[in-house]
Amino acid sequence: ASVELDNKLSLVLYQQAEQRLVDDAACLPLWFGKNYILTKPYIKGYNLSPLGFPMLNSVSVEPH
Repeated sequence: ASVELDNKLSLVLYQQAEQRLVDDAACLPLWFGKNYILTKPYIKGYNLSPLGFPMLNSVSVEPH
């Protein structure tokens, strides 16, 4: 999934891997947190990986 260029397919692959971990786990996570990200309109390309980490290699700042 980490080398997949198609973001939607990568997300599906990560979800499948996560489901495998849950299916095989001795315990079940009962809570998943949410992160809220706010950016100014002139910040472009700020994306999170399927695991929630910022992917800063695609960030740019437009003139404002």
